[in-house]
Amino acid sequence: MSGGGAERVACVLANKLSETTSVSIYRGDSSERTSFHISESINLSDLHFNYNTNSFFDKAVEFLKRLKVVREKINVDNSDFVLGIKEDSSIRAALACIGKNTRVIACEHNNYYAMKNIFKRLFRNFVYYFLTHRIVLLTDDDIKNYPRYLFNKISVISNPLGINGYEISRSERKGNVRLLSVGRLTDQKGYYRMIDLISDLISSNVETFHLTIVGDGALRLDIEKYISEKQLTNYITIFPYTNDISTFYCESDILVMTSLWEGLPMVLGEAMSFGVVPIAYDCPTGPSVFINNKINGFLVPDSDNKKFLQRLIELIEMVNNERIESFSLNARESSQRFSVENIINKWNEILLN
Repeated sequence: MSGGGAERVACVLANKLSETTSVSIYRGDSSERTSFHISESINLSDLHFNYNTNSFFDKAVEFLKRLKVVREKINVDNSDFVLGIKEDSSIRAALACIGKNTRVIACEHNNYYAMKNIFKRLFRNFVYYFLTHRIVLLTDDDIKNYPRYLFNKISVISNPLGINGYEISRSERKGNVRLLSVGRLTDQKGYYRMIDLISDLISSNVETFHLTIVGDGALRLDIEKYISEKQLTNYITIFPYTNDISTFYCESDILVMTSLWEGLPMVLGEAMSFGVVPIAYDCPTGPSVFINNKINGFLVPDSDNKKFLQRLIELIEMVNNERIESFSLNARESSQRFSVENIINKWNEILLN
């Protein structure tokens, strides 16, 4: 619970559900800090999973121990529903509830093919078909990726905004156009092509901007080295993950997303709620759910770097000429369909019916 989009969504959803029902959160490891607000009415339980197993035998034993611990917790709480957040948790919950009346809802946080191992995908599909009550996906586009025999179990419910800046004003800009990117420093987020785009901006004689990247990850040193090799250290700054991401949204004009794939990137909705105008590749899946092209931001055909550069330059010019305000207002308004108040109604339909 020390960070991550899925974990933030789990806390936001649990807090809202706890207003009308009894809610417990099971977390695997209590050694790290909990970064997100959790309502005092929620029972937070530690499962004490061992994350330091190496051999196949030790991992197999740990897998069985985890099933036993989860099942014991569910028995104590006498749970009616268990929501598995992401694939591994969903599979574990489903196996732990075999023979029980507890209904398991598998909550996907990414698209179908984010699980790269085909054999693990087949196992997931098997477990979902026989042992879950519902499968909750983030986008309609992802439904077609699933086997047809799972269709009657699928519901589509978007994630709620983890942070909602609808009524918060951005700080006044006093210098360069403020570009922002938020996300884990991994291959998925496409930071190398983002850096290439920044380099192309300079080559196009556009220099009145600064890009702030907020995030941590395995590629941080490699990305910093690439920025240095491109001689862009004056134009790009990387900040570590923070709980105070609202400050960065308030101090930004444009959100830049160059991901290779997504599930439902809530950073888009969060930034838009602050009036930050997004530009993103139309990668599978998610950006198209948030961005209405040329209305509240720009959605660029995936991998069309030339078009992305063109649109980014256009947005920067709009900020400089103060013509971006209509985009900003539209971004704020459209983000509100992802407010937790709207999303919780869809969850209640499943839980109550």
